Amino acid sequence: SVQVTDLGLDHYGRQVGRLSVNGVDVGGEMVRSGMAWAYRFKTGRGPYAALQRAAQKENKGVFSASEAAMSPPVFRRFHGACQGIAGQ
Repeated sequence: SVQVTDLGLDHYGRQVGRLSVNGVDVGGEMVRSGMAWAYRFKTGRGPYAALQRAAQKENKGVFSASEAAMSPPVFRRFHGACQGIAGQ
């Protein structure tokens, strides 16, 4: 079973939630396995920061390559923010 927990709005006005499958936090598992970066809030590190540090230390997922993958903030610095296309 899937459960979505409403966490309210972020500082950009976007709806934020936590997705769980059979009681397991999907976002946490993605970060723990190195398949996603932990989101960094303007006010702090966020709930998955420790999981990301562990994935980095254990060279899991995106942290396993000899050349580090580009984190989202670094990517945006080089390429700008992603812009959606109207109607998609």
